[in-house]
Amino acid sequence: MGPLLTCYIIIIGSVLFGAIICSFSFGLKAVAKISIVWMAITTFAVFTNLWVLLAFAAFAAVAIRNEPPEVKLYYFIAFLPVLPLEAYNIPFPGVNYLWELSFIRFLSLSLLFPLFLVYILKDSPGGKVFNVSDLFFLLFIILTAIMTLRLPTLVGAIRTTFSLFVEVVLPYFVISRFLLKPQSLNWIFSAFLVTAAFLSFFSIFESILQWRFYTELLISLNLDYDPIAMVPYARSGVIRTSGGPMLQTLAFAYFISLAIIVCFFFWQKGVMRFIPAAMLLSLYVVALLFTGSRGGILAVVTGIFVLYFVRSHKSVKLLLTMAGAVIIPVLIGYFAAFGFSAIDNEGTFEYRYQLVLNSLNAVSQNPLLGSDGFLNNASLAQSRQGEGIIDVVNMYLLVLLEYGVVGLFLYVMIFVSIIRDVVRKKSVHGFDHKELLLALLFMTLIFIGTCSYVSFIPWYVIVFLAIARAYSSFREHVSEEYKVFMEKVFYSKIST
Repeated sequence: MGPLLTCYIIIIGSVLFGAIICSFSFGLKAVAKISIVWMAITTFAVFTNLWVLLAFAAFAAVAIRNEPPEVKLYYFIAFLPVLPLEAYNIPFPGVNYLWELSFIRFLSLSLLFPLFLVYILKDSPGGKVFNVSDLFFLLFIILTAIMTLRLPTLVGAIRTTFSLFVEVVLPYFVISRFLLKPQSLNWIFSAFLVTAAFLSFFSIFESILQWRFYTELLISLNLDYDPIAMVPYARSGVIRTSGGPMLQTLAFAYFISLAIIVCFFFWQKGVMRFIPAAMLLSLYVVALLFTGSRGGILAVVTGIFVLYFVRSHKSVKLLLTMAGAVIIPVLIGYFAAFGFSAIDNEGTFEYRYQLVLNSLNAVSQNPLLGSDGFLNNASLAQSRQGEGIIDVVNMYLLVLLEYGVVGLFLYVMIFVSIIRDVVRKKSVHGFDHKELLLALLFMTLIFIGTCSYVSFIPWYVIVFLAIARAYSSFREHVSEEYKVFMEKVFYSKIST
């Protein structure tokens, strides 16, 4: 049996195992739809070629063209991590220079772009609501697009700008505009939890076999990838898994930590029964432990803390805030004075601390708008690792270095404004997602401060920002006028 066939059997088996566990919580019919398409995409990827795979995906997108927007968003979330992000080699002269095609970008264009056109071109009765968080988001996008002109060639600037539109603008605006009611969130989150079950089994098989088997799919589909980056590595003697198609340990750790909090919240709220929730939570926790990611564990602790903080009494909130105001500065002062060797034998904490210091020196040379050549700055030379790379394992530093103080301000204000809107939002129904969304947002703020912006992390950051933005705009009921408009556009019934 060849390695590609072995890879295929592991993927199909993992999907089936995950489907069985999830069917107890989300129903056999809903889980079966996701599972069958996952297995079909994998089968086309293994036994055919890129064009047959994309033709199947295009046919599936056309088949649901008249479905309500929520259905398309549901499938977008369900199939977001079905294949690795790596780009395909398109066999047409010059095309690869203009744009790099990947399955996830194709998914964004086929499912989200038609909805984007509806939002832009149709005169919706709901209007085109534009709030402060949208303003900061748009300003940040404009800044990054303008800064692409610093690239050596105009073609490179055009390619980067188009990728920015497909990967950032489309998911944010479509999800934030077409999630219309609170009930839709349970459905969207259920798709997320189902895919998390699949990837958790991938992670477990990776750990058992000590093999990143999805590299066989990369080879089969002729995708561009770095072979060195695909080699598994260990922490404290344990192979760190990467969740199958995510191919990056930190990306999977972020993803699965979010899934743990979503599942925990659903169990607490009675959406999931105890035994099915316990099965999924156990699966997710084991998968997270196999990543060896301290950032993922910190994110889970943050999420649980936020869940209980939001629902606690005002006096408890005040006490916890005061305790944090004392403890956090003390810890920062201690580690700044004595280093991190007592808790970090591998020196990763020390590397991050020195990276911050070196980065601040580099930023001082281009403080307002940063520099696209910051990796060549002499101040960062001390942070160059043995592989000859400088790993900026802090998204805030990365934005600061590349886009300066202006870029960092806009980036942080996107989070701040959305969190403010979520906090101010009054519950529109008996079941409310405010606690969960705040937990996911604060987890994201913590996690992106501990890692580089790799693999699927940017996609899921945008997705959950957009979901939170949509929540802040929910109404008690969808108006009859708006329902008529949606039914006219999509030829399907829109329920209240």
